[in-house]
Amino acid sequence: MNKQYAKALFEIAKEDNLLQSCMESFDLFVKILNQEDDLRLLLTSPKISLDNKKDLIKKTFKNADENFIYFVFVLLDNGRIDIINNIFDSFVNLYNEANMIKNVLVLSVNKLNELELTKLQTSLEKYYVGYKIILNNKIDPNIIGGYHILVNGLSVDLSVKHKIDSLKSTL
Repeated sequence: MNKQYAKALFEIAKEDNLLQSCMESFDLFVKILNQEDDLRLLLTSPKISLDNKKDLIKKTFKNADENFIYFVFVLLDNGRIDIINNIFDSFVNLYNEANMIKNVLVLSVNKLNELELTKLQTSLEKYYVGYKIILNNKIDPNIIGGYHILVNGLSVDLSVKHKIDSLKSTL
């Protein structure tokens, strides 16, 4: 369901040539919604009328992309505002693919230095020709050593832990 909502918003924003504006509005909305528990509770409360929720959205996000605001209204009308984070993730994937961007999460036991990041970036740029690679390095002590790379749902596990687990299952 969340992919259908994301695709609908994406197509409308793309058709109106407002994809960047919509992305910025969506990103801001989700960040605020995740930081402000009161706003989330208010928008999901059955005690607050839809009109009051919509008025609050209009006033709070008056500079947001108009298509995005109407999209939020549709979510409110359908009682789906609670899945907005999942919809956002799907929208980001569509946006990144349309703009030739790959977000890459690299899990490592220690923070990678600039040289390691540059080498990895260069390798990924050769593999994903034409794509802009955005690396995000996070520390995960459970992998023992090596790397675990995640690219848009694709997992390449080059960690020592994975190698040990594979060896255990083989034996």
